[in-house]
Amino acid sequence: MRLHRLLVAGIGLVAACSSDPSNSAAPDAPAPDAEPPVPRFALDDVSVMTSFGLTLSDQGNGGPLFSEAQFDKLFEHSETPVAYAQWHIVAARIDPCFPDLSLLDIDPSACRPQLRLVAQPSCATDAALHLTYSLTPAQFDEMSRRWLALATPAIDSPSRPLGVHSAVGGEAAFATALREILLAYAGSSTLSMVSSFAKSSFMSPGSGAEFWDFGSAKPGFASVSLGSLYGGPPSVRHIPSISAGIFLTLDPINPTNLPVVPTSVQPALQTSLDIDNPTKFNFHTLDCQSCHVANRMRARAVSYGVSLDGLKAFSAPPYNLTNTVAPTVAVSLIEMRAFGCNGSTPVWNQRVINESASVARYFNATLLGVKEAP
Repeated sequence: MRLHRLLVAGIGLVAACSSDPSNSAAPDAPAPDAEPPVPRFALDDVSVMTSFGLTLSDQGNGGPLFSEAQFDKLFEHSETPVAYAQWHIVAARIDPCFPDLSLLDIDPSACRPQLRLVAQPSCATDAALHLTYSLTPAQFDEMSRRWLALATPAIDSPSRPLGVHSAVGGEAAFATALREILLAYAGSSTLSMVSSFAKSSFMSPGSGAEFWDFGSAKPGFASVSLGSLYGGPPSVRHIPSISAGIFLTLDPINPTNLPVVPTSVQPALQTSLDIDNPTKFNFHTLDCQSCHVANRMRARAVSYGVSLDGLKAFSAPPYNLTNTVAPTVAVSLIEMRAFGCNGSTPVWNQRVINESASVARYFNATLLGVKEAP
Protein backbone atom coordinates (compact mmCIF):
# COMPACT_ATOMS: atom_id res chain seq x y z
CA MET A 1 0.00 0.00 0.00
CA ARG A 2 1.02 3.63 -0.43
CA LEU A 3 1.62 4.27 3.27
CA HIS A 4 3.90 1.24 3.43
CA ARG A 5 6.02 2.60 0.57
CA LEU A 6 6.23 6.01 2.21
CA LEU A 7 7.39 4.58 5.53
CA VAL A 8 9.91 2.27 3.90
CA ALA A 9 11.32 5.25 2.02
CA GLY A 10 11.44 7.08 5.32
CA ILE A 11 13.81 4.54 6.84
CA GLY A 12 16.52 5.51 4.40
CA LEU A 13 15.95 9.18 5.11
CA VAL A 14 16.27 8.68 8.83
CA ALA A 15 19.43 6.63 8.49
CA ALA A 16 21.02 9.40 6.47
CA CYS A 17 20.09 12.14 8.93
CA SER A 18 22.34 13.80 11.46
CA SER A 19 20.97 13.65 14.98
CA ASP A 20 19.00 16.40 16.70
CA PRO A 21 21.30 18.05 19.27
CA SER A 22 18.45 19.60 21.24
CA ASN A 23 18.41 16.93 23.95
CA SER A 24 22.16 16.95 24.58
CA ALA A 25 21.99 18.81 27.89
CA ALA A 26 23.37 17.16 31.01
CA PRO A 27 21.20 14.29 32.35
CA ASP A 28 19.38 14.63 35.66
CA ALA A 29 21.80 12.31 37.40
CA PRO A 30 25.00 10.43 36.55
CA ALA A 31 24.55 7.01 35.00
CA PRO A 32 24.80 4.12 37.47
CA ASP A 33 27.78 1.81 37.47
CA ALA A 34 27.92 -0.36 34.39
CA GLU A 35 26.20 -3.74 34.70
CA PRO A 36 26.71 -6.87 32.61
CA PRO A 37 24.73 -6.44 29.38
CA VAL A 38 21.43 -8.32 29.26
CA PRO A 39 18.71 -8.52 26.61
CA ARG A 40 16.18 -5.69 26.77
CA PHE A 41 13.25 -4.39 24.78
CA ALA A 42 13.93 -1.62 22.26
CA LEU A 43 12.15 1.73 22.07
CA ASP A 44 10.42 0.70 18.85
CA ASP A 45 9.05 -2.41 20.57
CA VAL A 46 6.71 -0.25 22.67
CA SER A 47 6.21 2.66 20.24
CA VAL A 48 5.64 1.17 16.80
CA MET A 49 5.46 3.05 13.52
CA THR A 50 4.74 0.67 10.67
CA SER A 51 2.19 -0.26 7.99
CA PHE A 52 -0.71 -1.82 9.90
CA GLY A 53 -3.20 -1.84 7.07
CA LEU A 54 -5.88 -0.45 9.41
CA THR A 55 -8.49 2.25 8.82
CA LEU A 56 -10.76 4.00 11.33
CA SER A 57 -13.70 1.85 10.21
CA ASP A 58 -12.01 -1.49 10.91
CA GLN A 59 -13.98 -3.46 13.47
CA GLY A 60 -12.27 -3.86 16.81
CA ASN A 61 -13.39 -4.41 20.39
CA GLY A 62 -17.12 -3.66 20.37
CA GLY A 63 -17.14 -1.77 17.06
CA PRO A 64 -14.98 0.37 14.77
CA LEU A 65 -11.73 1.92 15.98
CA PHE A 66 -13.41 5.32 15.54
CA SER A 67 -16.86 5.52 13.99
CA GLU A 68 -17.83 7.83 11.17
CA ALA A 69 -20.50 9.42 13.39
CA GLN A 70 -17.88 10.23 16.02
CA PHE A 71 -15.53 11.54 13.32
CA ASP A 72 -18.20 13.85 11.89
CA LYS A 73 -19.09 15.15 15.34
CA LEU A 74 -15.45 15.84 16.18
CA PHE A 75 -14.97 18.00 13.10
CA GLU A 76 -18.43 19.59 12.91
CA HIS A 77 -17.09 23.01 13.99
CA SER A 78 -14.23 23.10 11.50
CA GLU A 79 -13.27 22.03 8.04
CA THR A 80 -12.75 18.27 8.02
CA PRO A 81 -9.19 17.82 6.68
CA VAL A 82 -9.85 14.65 4.69
CA ALA A 83 -12.75 12.26 4.23
CA TYR A 84 -13.26 9.63 6.93
CA ALA A 85 -12.44 6.71 4.63
CA GLN A 86 -8.97 8.06 3.84
CA TRP A 87 -7.61 7.91 7.41
CA HIS A 88 -5.18 5.12 8.32
CA ILE A 89 -3.45 3.94 11.50
CA VAL A 90 0.24 4.82 11.22
CA ALA A 91 1.51 4.20 14.77
CA ALA A 92 0.67 2.38 18.00
CA ARG A 93 1.99 2.79 21.53
CA ILE A 94 1.63 1.01 24.87
CA ASP A 95 0.97 3.23 27.89
CA PRO A 96 1.07 1.34 31.20
CA CYS A 97 0.40 4.41 33.32
CA PHE A 98 -1.91 7.20 32.20
CA PRO A 99 -1.92 10.06 33.18
CA ASP A 100 1.61 10.12 34.60
CA LEU A 101 4.42 7.64 33.90
CA SER A 102 6.22 8.71 37.08
CA LEU A 103 3.45 6.92 39.03
CA LEU A 104 5.03 3.63 37.97
CA ASP A 105 7.70 4.30 40.61
CA ILE A 106 5.57 6.29 43.08
CA ASP A 107 2.08 4.76 43.13
CA PRO A 108 1.43 2.05 40.49
CA SER A 109 -2.10 1.56 41.84
CA ALA A 110 -3.01 5.00 40.46
CA CYS A 111 -2.05 4.03 36.90
CA ARG A 112 -4.69 3.64 34.21
CA PRO A 113 -3.32 1.45 31.40
CA GLN A 114 -4.05 2.47 27.83
CA LEU A 115 -3.45 1.56 24.23
CA ARG A 116 -2.76 4.52 21.93
CA LEU A 117 -3.22 4.69 18.15
CA VAL A 118 -2.20 7.50 15.79
CA ALA A 119 -4.20 8.02 12.60
CA GLN A 120 -3.42 10.23 9.61
CA PRO A 121 -5.32 10.74 6.36
CA SER A 122 -2.06 10.59 4.40
CA CYS A 123 1.54 11.26 5.20
CA ALA A 124 1.38 14.47 3.18
CA THR A 125 -1.51 16.02 5.11
CA ASP A 126 -1.08 18.13 8.26
CA ALA A 127 -3.71 16.38 10.35
CA ALA A 128 -3.77 13.55 12.85
CA LEU A 129 -5.93 11.82 15.42
CA HIS A 130 -4.61 10.46 18.71
CA LEU A 131 -6.98 7.71 19.83
CA THR A 132 -6.68 6.35 23.37
CA TYR A 133 -8.30 3.15 24.59
CA SER A 134 -8.57 2.45 28.31
CA LEU A 135 -8.11 -1.17 29.35
CA THR A 136 -8.64 -3.05 32.57
CA PRO A 137 -5.42 -4.22 34.26
CA ALA A 138 -6.21 -7.78 33.14
CA GLN A 139 -6.80 -6.69 29.53
CA PHE A 140 -3.64 -4.61 29.51
CA ASP A 141 -1.52 -7.41 30.94
CA GLU A 142 -2.83 -9.83 28.34
CA MET A 143 -2.42 -7.35 25.48
CA SER A 144 1.11 -6.25 26.42
CA ARG A 145 2.30 -9.84 26.81
CA ARG A 146 0.91 -10.74 23.38
CA TRP A 147 2.36 -7.55 21.86
CA LEU A 148 5.85 -7.92 23.31
CA ALA A 149 5.94 -11.64 22.50
CA LEU A 150 6.44 -10.39 18.93
CA ALA A 151 9.64 -8.58 19.98
CA THR A 152 13.13 -10.03 20.21
CA PRO A 153 14.91 -8.56 23.24
CA ALA A 154 18.61 -8.12 22.55
CA ILE A 155 21.69 -6.85 24.33
CA ASP A 156 22.10 -4.04 21.82
CA SER A 157 18.41 -3.03 21.78
CA PRO A 158 18.93 0.03 24.04
CA SER A 159 21.49 1.44 21.63
CA ARG A 160 18.92 1.62 18.83
CA PRO A 161 17.22 5.05 18.76
CA LEU A 162 13.49 5.33 18.17
CA GLY A 163 12.52 5.14 14.52
CA VAL A 164 10.31 3.37 12.01
CA HIS A 165 9.97 -0.22 13.18
CA SER A 166 12.67 -2.49 11.81
CA ALA A 167 10.07 -4.99 10.57
CA VAL A 168 8.86 -2.59 7.86
CA GLY A 169 9.71 -4.04 4.46
CA GLY A 170 11.01 -7.24 5.99
CA GLU A 171 8.39 -8.92 8.15
CA ALA A 172 4.81 -8.65 6.95
CA ALA A 173 3.93 -11.27 9.57
CA PHE A 174 4.84 -8.81 12.36
CA ALA A 175 2.39 -6.15 11.17
CA THR A 176 -0.31 -8.77 10.64
CA ALA A 177 0.11 -10.20 14.12
CA LEU A 178 0.19 -6.79 15.78
CA ARG A 179 -2.86 -5.67 13.78
CA GLU A 180 -4.83 -8.62 15.17
CA ILE A 181 -3.78 -7.68 18.71
CA LEU A 182 -4.80 -4.05 18.23
CA LEU A 183 -8.25 -5.01 16.95
CA ALA A 184 -8.77 -7.36 19.91
CA TYR A 185 -8.42 -4.51 22.41
CA ALA A 186 -9.08 -1.21 20.58
CA GLY A 187 -12.61 -0.33 19.53
CA SER A 188 -15.87 1.31 20.54
CA SER A 189 -15.97 -0.57 23.86
CA THR A 190 -12.62 0.74 25.07
CA LEU A 191 -12.26 4.13 23.33
CA SER A 192 -11.90 6.74 26.07
CA MET A 193 -10.54 9.88 24.40
CA VAL A 194 -9.62 11.34 21.05
CA SER A 195 -7.34 14.30 20.46
CA SER A 196 -7.21 15.94 17.05
CA PHE A 197 -4.64 18.04 15.29
CA ALA A 198 -5.04 19.85 11.98
CA LYS A 199 -3.51 22.75 10.13
CA SER A 200 -6.04 25.48 9.41
CA SER A 201 -6.22 28.99 7.99
CA PHE A 202 -9.78 29.68 9.11
CA MET A 203 -8.77 32.59 11.36
CA SER A 204 -7.42 34.60 8.43
CA PRO A 205 -8.86 33.19 5.20
CA GLY A 206 -6.72 34.02 2.21
CA SER A 207 -3.97 35.58 4.34
CA GLY A 208 -1.57 32.66 4.03
CA ALA A 209 -1.31 32.55 7.83
CA GLU A 210 -1.29 29.05 9.29
CA PHE A 211 -2.76 27.88 12.58
CA TRP A 212 -2.97 24.50 14.25
CA ASP A 213 -6.10 23.27 15.96
CA PHE A 214 -5.63 20.85 18.82
CA GLY A 215 -8.69 18.95 19.95
CA SER A 216 -11.40 20.98 18.23
CA ALA A 217 -11.94 23.78 15.76
CA LYS A 218 -10.74 26.44 18.19
CA PRO A 219 -6.98 26.93 18.71
CA GLY A 220 -5.88 26.37 22.26
CA PHE A 221 -8.22 23.46 23.00
CA ALA A 222 -6.19 20.59 24.38
CA SER A 223 -8.54 17.62 24.12
CA VAL A 224 -12.18 16.68 23.69
CA SER A 225 -13.88 14.18 25.99
CA LEU A 226 -15.64 11.29 24.33
CA GLY A 227 -18.96 12.41 25.73
CA SER A 228 -18.78 15.68 23.83
CA LEU A 229 -18.79 13.78 20.53
CA TYR A 230 -22.45 12.97 20.94
CA GLY A 231 -23.95 16.42 21.24
CA GLY A 232 -23.55 19.80 22.89
CA PRO A 233 -20.49 22.05 22.89
CA PRO A 234 -17.09 20.37 23.16
CA SER A 235 -15.91 19.68 26.69
CA VAL A 236 -12.31 20.82 26.84
CA ARG A 237 -9.40 21.33 29.16
CA HIS A 238 -8.16 24.91 28.99
CA ILE A 239 -4.52 24.68 30.02
CA PRO A 240 -2.35 27.79 29.60
CA SER A 241 0.21 27.20 26.88
CA ILE A 242 3.54 26.69 28.62
CA SER A 243 5.36 27.17 25.33
CA ALA A 244 4.06 30.72 24.85
CA GLY A 245 6.73 32.13 27.16
CA ILE A 246 9.42 30.10 25.43
CA PHE A 247 8.37 31.54 22.09
CA LEU A 248 8.64 35.07 23.41
CA THR A 249 12.04 34.45 25.00
CA LEU A 250 13.71 32.57 22.17
CA ASP A 251 11.96 34.39 19.32
CA PRO A 252 13.01 31.49 17.07
CA ILE A 253 11.43 32.87 13.92
CA ASN A 254 14.16 35.50 13.61
CA PRO A 255 17.54 34.37 14.97
CA THR A 256 18.87 37.93 15.03
CA ASN A 257 16.42 38.64 17.85
CA LEU A 258 17.74 35.92 20.15
CA PRO A 259 18.97 37.44 23.43
CA VAL A 260 22.73 37.93 23.46
CA VAL A 261 22.99 37.18 27.19
CA PRO A 262 22.92 33.37 27.60
CA THR A 263 21.46 33.54 31.10
CA SER A 264 18.31 35.17 29.74
CA VAL A 265 17.71 32.19 27.47
CA GLN A 266 18.56 29.41 29.92
CA PRO A 267 15.23 29.35 31.82
CA ALA A 268 13.24 29.01 28.60
CA LEU A 269 15.52 26.25 27.34
CA GLN A 270 15.27 24.40 30.65
CA THR A 271 11.49 24.66 30.51
CA SER A 272 11.53 23.13 27.04
CA LEU A 273 13.63 20.23 28.37
CA ASP A 274 11.24 19.81 31.31
CA ILE A 275 8.29 19.66 28.90
CA ASP A 276 9.97 16.71 27.22
CA ASN A 277 10.58 15.02 30.58
CA PRO A 278 7.72 12.61 31.43
CA THR A 279 8.60 12.83 35.13
CA LYS A 280 8.17 16.64 35.15
CA PHE A 281 4.90 17.16 33.27
CA ASN A 282 1.90 14.93 32.70
CA PHE A 283 -1.51 14.96 31.02
CA HIS A 284 -3.00 17.20 33.71
CA THR A 285 -0.20 19.78 33.68
CA LEU A 286 0.88 19.93 30.03
CA ASP A 287 -0.99 21.40 27.06
CA CYS A 288 -0.90 19.77 23.64
CA GLN A 289 0.71 22.74 21.92
CA SER A 290 3.72 22.82 24.21
CA CYS A 291 4.22 19.07 24.05
CA HIS A 292 4.30 19.16 20.26
CA VAL A 293 6.50 22.20 19.75
CA ALA A 294 8.99 22.43 22.66
CA ASN A 295 11.52 20.11 21.02
CA ARG A 296 11.35 22.04 17.75
CA MET A 297 11.91 25.43 19.38
CA ARG A 298 14.87 24.15 21.36
CA ALA A 299 16.48 22.52 18.33
CA ARG A 300 16.02 25.70 16.32
CA ALA A 301 17.67 27.79 19.03
CA VAL A 302 20.57 25.32 19.20
CA SER A 303 20.98 25.51 15.42
CA TYR A 304 21.49 29.26 15.85
CA GLY A 305 24.30 28.70 18.34
CA VAL A 306 22.42 28.81 21.65
CA SER A 307 24.10 26.48 24.18
CA LEU A 308 22.46 23.90 26.43
CA ASP A 309 25.47 23.77 28.73
CA GLY A 310 24.51 23.42 32.38
CA LEU A 311 20.92 22.38 31.71
CA LYS A 312 19.35 19.09 32.81
CA ALA A 313 17.61 16.74 30.42
CA PHE A 314 15.71 13.51 30.99
CA SER A 315 17.87 10.38 30.95
CA ALA A 316 17.06 6.68 30.99
CA PRO A 317 20.25 4.62 30.84
CA PRO A 318 21.09 2.46 29.02
CA TYR A 319 18.71 3.77 26.35
CA ASN A 320 19.85 5.92 23.45
CA LEU A 321 17.58 8.97 23.48
CA THR A 322 19.09 10.57 20.39
CA ASN A 323 16.49 12.16 18.13
CA THR A 324 17.34 11.10 14.58
CA VAL A 325 14.65 12.99 12.69
CA ALA A 326 15.73 14.82 9.56
CA PRO A 327 17.54 18.11 10.33
CA THR A 328 14.89 20.11 8.48
CA VAL A 329 12.22 18.55 10.68
CA ALA A 330 14.17 19.03 13.92
CA VAL A 331 14.23 22.82 13.56
CA SER A 332 10.86 23.33 11.88
CA LEU A 333 8.27 25.24 13.88
CA ILE A 334 5.54 24.16 11.49
CA GLU A 335 6.26 20.45 11.97
CA MET A 336 3.78 19.66 14.70
CA ARG A 337 3.70 15.88 14.48
CA ALA A 338 4.80 14.01 17.58
CA PHE A 339 4.76 10.50 16.10
CA GLY A 340 3.77 10.09 12.46
CA CYS A 341 5.03 11.00 9.02
CA ASN A 342 5.27 13.99 6.72
CA GLY A 343 5.46 12.95 3.11
CA SER A 344 8.18 10.28 3.00
CA THR A 345 9.77 11.60 6.20
CA PRO A 346 8.98 9.85 9.50
CA VAL A 347 8.60 12.24 12.43
CA TRP A 348 8.84 11.87 16.21
CA ASN A 349 9.63 14.31 18.95
CA GLN A 350 11.76 14.09 22.09
CA ARG A 351 8.80 13.65 24.42
CA VAL A 352 7.75 10.47 22.60
CA ILE A 353 11.33 9.15 22.71
CA ASN A 354 11.59 9.80 26.44
CA GLU A 355 8.20 8.27 27.21
CA SER A 356 9.11 5.21 25.14
CA ALA A 357 12.25 4.72 27.23
CA SER A 358 10.22 4.85 30.45
CA VAL A 359 7.77 2.29 29.07
CA ALA A 360 10.53 -0.02 27.79
CA ARG A 361 12.21 0.06 31.20
CA TYR A 362 8.90 -0.84 32.85
CA PHE A 363 8.46 -3.91 30.65
CA ASN A 364 12.12 -4.88 31.06
CA ALA A 365 11.37 -5.16 34.77
CA THR A 366 7.91 -6.74 34.65
CA LEU A 367 8.39 -9.17 31.75
CA LEU A 368 12.15 -9.76 31.58
CA GLY A 369 13.13 -9.28 35.23
CA VAL A 370 15.68 -6.58 34.33
CA LYS A 371 15.37 -3.87 36.97
CA GLU A 372 16.98 -0.49 36.40
CA ALA A 373 17.33 2.56 38.58
CA PRO A 374 14.40 5.01 38.09
